[in-house]
Amino acid sequence: RFDHNQEHDLEKFIPLGSVILKDFDLIDRNMVNGNDLFAYLDQAKALERWGEELGKEINIGENSTISNYYLFWKYLKETYHVFREELLQENLAYSGLAYRQVAENIDAVLDKNEIQHAVFVGFNLLSTSELTIMQKLDSRKKASFYFDADSYYLNNPLHEAGFYLRKYKDWLEERFKTEQDFIGTDQKKITIYSVSNKVTQAKLAGDLLAKQITQLAENQEINSFKTTINHTAILLPDETMLQPLLHSLPVESAFITKTGVSVKELLNVTMGLSIDKTPLFHLIDNLFSLQENFHPNELGETLIYYKDVIKLLRHSYIQYSKNYKTDYELIQNNIEKIQKNNQVFVRLDELLEYGKTTKFYKVLFRNWNGNIRTALDSFHELIEVLSELFDSEYNVFEKECLFKFYTVVVELEDALENYYNSLTINTFKHFLYEVLRSQDIPFTGEPLAPIQVMGMLESRTLDFENIIILSCNEGILPKGKTHNSVIPFDIRLSFGLPTHVENDATFAYTFYRLFHRAKNISLIYSTSQGDDSNGSSEKSRFLTQIQAEMSHLPNLKIEEKQVLMSLPDRAALPLSVPKDEAILERVQMYLAVQGITPSYLNMYIGSPLEFFERKILNLNDPEEVEEHMMVNTFGTVVHGFLEKSLEKFVGKNVQKADLEAIIADDKSIDAAITEAIRQEKKGIVVEQGKNFILKHVAHYLIKTFLGLQSQKETPFYLISQEKRMETILEMDNFFGKKIKIKIAGKTDRIDIFEGKIRIIDYKTGTYTSTDLKVKTFEDLLLLPEKGKVVQLLVYKYLFLKNLLEGKIKNVPANWAVKEIESNHKIVQSGFYFFRKLEDGFKEFVLEDEPADTQEFMTYVENFIRIIIQDLLDPARPFSQEPSDFGLGKIGISEQDEAEWTL
Repeated sequence: RFDHNQEHDLEKFIPLGSVILKDFDLIDRNMVNGNDLFAYLDQAKALERWGEELGKEINIGENSTISNYYLFWKYLKETYHVFREELLQENLAYSGLAYRQVAENIDAVLDKNEIQHAVFVGFNLLSTSELTIMQKLDSRKKASFYFDADSYYLNNPLHEAGFYLRKYKDWLEERFKTEQDFIGTDQKKITIYSVSNKVTQAKLAGDLLAKQITQLAENQEINSFKTTINHTAILLPDETMLQPLLHSLPVESAFITKTGVSVKELLNVTMGLSIDKTPLFHLIDNLFSLQENFHPNELGETLIYYKDVIKLLRHSYIQYSKNYKTDYELIQNNIEKIQKNNQVFVRLDELLEYGKTTKFYKVLFRNWNGNIRTALDSFHELIEVLSELFDSEYNVFEKECLFKFYTVVVELEDALENYYNSLTINTFKHFLYEVLRSQDIPFTGEPLAPIQVMGMLESRTLDFENIIILSCNEGILPKGKTHNSVIPFDIRLSFGLPTHVENDATFAYTFYRLFHRAKNISLIYSTSQGDDSNGSSEKSRFLTQIQAEMSHLPNLKIEEKQVLMSLPDRAALPLSVPKDEAILERVQMYLAVQGITPSYLNMYIGSPLEFFERKILNLNDPEEVEEHMMVNTFGTVVHGFLEKSLEKFVGKNVQKADLEAIIADDKSIDAAITEAIRQEKKGIVVEQGKNFILKHVAHYLIKTFLGLQSQKETPFYLISQEKRMETILEMDNFFGKKIKIKIAGKTDRIDIFEGKIRIIDYKTGTYTSTDLKVKTFEDLLLLPEKGKVVQLLVYKYLFLKNLLEGKIKNVPANWAVKEIESNHKIVQSGFYFFRKLEDGFKEFVLEDEPADTQEFMTYVENFIRIIIQDLLDPARPFSQEPSDFGLGKIGISEQDEAEWTL
């Protein structure tokens, strides 16, 4: 408006615009001189800029962000005046401006509206314009005033509940006739409850109401209760508690039969539920997220981010389809397909084709292409589809939400009709959300019902015999020091604009006024920091004030109680599964067919129950889309590259020059890693984000590893890669049976270096020096943290077994198997840890490892037999806790190590 040469971004201004409008409203409502305030603010910002530049060489260009920041304060004053003038010329006004116009033209307003007398009831906080109107009417003898005040806080100059009323008392003098002493004289019971979480508050409120009604029934006072007006109020400072509360009220048939009361029929909900707290709003929000993440691929196909797709398909409204079974199966199959194929981005045409038999796929996954008209058309189609779902008499609330949304869409269509081409989707989204957040879904009920559920502000001027207030936490009761304003605190203070002090005083009056005529007051707060609210886990300072300042009053009985949820004893017991005949038969089949591997041995040693769930019952983790490479995927990619790059050297010597040639070809390494990632997890994106970084980390680790190998460990002879080895272990007279167990394992690499055969496993994780050191046989069974040694020990056993049986190919002719038969130390089993590559090849150390090869083989077989015997022992259930394998205790100390025998 003021600088036609400069473009201004409406999208950036909209969030700030609503804040500025509230400030304009506040200025006029309190009749502050706008010229003085904005001139002062402009000068303050000029001083701030001068202070930043003082002693520094700062070159602020005309179009810089800093320059625009200071221009904003200059334009704010002009915006205020021009905006007001244009509104008044069109006979329009925001609320504060309307108040100011009335206050400044009170005589004309009285004459025009023929007002002879005005009655003011129950006011507390008065803005300057309200106070001016009241004083002018009072001076003309045209007003009466009724204030609801209590001498307890009115006569205490430090009590914030009487902050405003004390000001008016001086002005009104004799007219202040409604002061009474309810809090200091009437008998009242105040109970402060602390509960563990947000939901428990609602459950407690429902329980208190149930006990109260039950007591009335026992005293035969139900009939009078049903005809009472405002008998009980349940107050919700946090409106998000409304739904949990409504689901916690006593409505079961047993309660109705016992008391003769249907709470539903005697309940009135005066507060509405904001539409942005409903599932419908979340569905709309998901649609906008979907639109933000539409993007084309290199082939021009439109892709959708998988999380947006799954959030929409799992939304309660979508799964609540008329063709529930058919559509539910289609949705679930679609989600499973996305997860199975690891589709981080889903093709739009593929998605629409998949859901062509349902109405909502076409509506949900329509690409708006940034067009507001298309977005509005999509909303109309969505409303039509949802209205067909909610045609039942039980869907009153959902239908009301839908109707509210429909009216908002129609209003926006009319308001934005001439601006479709000039507004962005984000701007439209802000307008839509601004209107939706101002819409409440009303609850129908009897206004004069004995039980009222309401917000704190709705309780003004109303009295109740019983009060239950939830969410009595600091930051909720009162709201706290939050001001969404462009006017700084010190300037608000200087010009007499209300700050958090005045707001807290208003809240305090609303709170303490409820105490006037109430007999029973229950105040509930949550001690949990995990609650989804703006408050803290501390109780409100109002509750502390009650305990500290009111406990001396003889008419008040103040109690503090903690509500604890007792949990069943069985919840603490470790889980276990007994081994019946069917389970044992299934375990034996598994051992004979699939076989046991080193990793599964370690799983059983660590948790027999986990082994049973994962390997016998196949209860694995649900399949999810892997958007970012997990640890196991990263390790598989590194393994895969090394296998592919060295496969041509199997049965040959690998020279330094061979490895250097691989290292020098960065382009091939990068392409091979990318291909390995996509083969392992198709659909994963490696061109950006975390995966891009991980790909380069893999590139670096591979080059570093091959570089160290070329410098320190060449030449070496490559026997095999990714070699799967198997053997059969027989167990005689096992519980009266002879069984065969398959032992299997796959090693990453087997080579010969410096006269020794090395069985190598690559680890992309890390280790500590103690991980690969074990003193005794028993340690392997009783210490699950020694699993790396178990893995290497079994690998070595499998290699020796297969070598002696002639199953290992590519062993050089000059290597005598008989020599290995007598000296198994020639064979080493160890790791390369990619996080500590400088440590080189790390072999395990087992102090009681037999030196003789045959004794070594027997040693390992006995170790496996003990595990298998424990696994198949019907007297030992599958437990969460590690087994002691009949050794009596878990963990071995050095002092009693010698006592352990098999």
